[in-house]
Amino acid sequence: MTELRRFSDFKSGDFVTFVKSFQKGDFEGFTSLSGDRNPLHWDDTYAAESEIGKTIVPLHMTMAPLSMIAGMIFPGDPSLYLGHEVRSITPVFYGDELRYSAKIKSINPALRMLVIRVLVTRGTDVVLDATMRVQSRLDEWQASAETIGLTGKPKRGLITGASGEIGKALALALAKAGWNLLLQDRGTASKREALQQAIDPLLGEGQSVRYVGADLQKSDDLATLCKTVIDLDDISLFLHVASPPTDASIEALVQVNYTALKELTTAVVPAMLARQEGAIVSLNSIATERVIPGWSDYSAAKAMAAQYVSSVHKTYHGVGINGHTVLAGLVATAYSEQYRGGMPAMLPQELAEAVLRRALGNQAGGAVVIEWNAERSGLIGFHEPSALSAPPIVRQSASAGAAASDLSALPSSNAGTDVPSRIGEIVRARLGLADQSQLVGGGLGATPGWDSLRHIEIVLDLEEKLGIRFGSGDMEKMSTFADLLTISVSRLSEAKNG
Repeated sequence: MTELRRFSDFKSGDFVTFVKSFQKGDFEGFTSLSGDRNPLHWDDTYAAESEIGKTIVPLHMTMAPLSMIAGMIFPGDPSLYLGHEVRSITPVFYGDELRYSAKIKSINPALRMLVIRVLVTRGTDVVLDATMRVQSRLDEWQASAETIGLTGKPKRGLITGASGEIGKALALALAKAGWNLLLQDRGTASKREALQQAIDPLLGEGQSVRYVGADLQKSDDLATLCKTVIDLDDISLFLHVASPPTDASIEALVQVNYTALKELTTAVVPAMLARQEGAIVSLNSIATERVIPGWSDYSAAKAMAAQYVSSVHKTYHGVGINGHTVLAGLVATAYSEQYRGGMPAMLPQELAEAVLRRALGNQAGGAVVIEWNAERSGLIGFHEPSALSAPPIVRQSASAGAAASDLSALPSSNAGTDVPSRIGEIVRARLGLADQSQLVGGGLGATPGWDSLRHIEIVLDLEEKLGIRFGSGDMEKMSTFADLLTISVSRLSEAKNG
């Protein structure tokens, strides 16, 4: 029996993944269709003398599954393939196991058009990045038996050091939010039992919690945890909380804070690439920014972790994976009691809420200092861009902090100066630009990445996030950032007064 499908059933964020490998024999079929007989694709002797060193798969062979994505999945039978932009990043070799991830980035209901991003990956490397535009000829149709369904794995969060007070607070917050969990601890039965008793009342139907007992100072234990992560293939959020105490050996501090972070990141990235989204968070210390006597080894290991997370963010930010370093101030835990004295400190729950707001709601990545009374965002090395940095977020209380840092809330109409800032955030997020990137004077064809396709996506984002609708004549009038601001503010005013 065939399935009734409707164009309205598709949602931004729907995705599908599949694995494919090309063999030398596939080239014969390709060359009979294309006429391409370039020796780099089939002559081993010729290819061995090239700068690449061996034969490579033709780009258009690697691209061929894009046709299947449109014709069998998004939307399927009634598809009209309108066009694409493709960027080949690194050569593909015969026999490589390639993972294709296709995700709907935006939808135009009036035109029944889907904008789909396709990433082709090999392990942790992106080999091809494509954006497709596909139209559906019909509003609804009976799907053929060959139609391929969506990928539906739920998201899972990985937390190291989960039995500690901060790790436990993060686990409880994620469980309450409906996440599946993979929790690393040292295997202490009493601590794990106490954590599970706290989590159980928060779990909904179908939620799962899995534990891995591992000493991250031991290479074999770390390898076991990495294998579990790879086998699950569903981690969307990695929170690295585990760390030896400040007076541990430099070898132990580096092994847990840096080596374990690096190897676990390598393990989680393929699943994040498949979803085209993910966050990697290193729970760091304000000791990285300040000089604390006797903490030099600890600070150095944390600085290694911060630099690594920064490099991860720069590598993968453009494909939806963000790296965050949280430089935490004093937290009211049993361990920190010896250092705190009478100084004010955050509760573990307060830090957990701030960390998750950052990880799940901020696409800019980078570093954030979180203390009991304020948050400050910046860059690793912690250099704050003086002219364009956002003002510190001052927290009156846990609930006030949540409201202050929630960028999804639309500013009130009398806060006119905030509306351009919000629009700028939306545009930068769509273009993958840093927070401090200049938009004034830019626009379609003038700002890097702002092409005609991105322009449509920006307009759709503004409609969705601001709750406004643009008229058919607005598109051609919004080719500059200044015009886009003017028309968006006008539509906001109309929405408020209408």
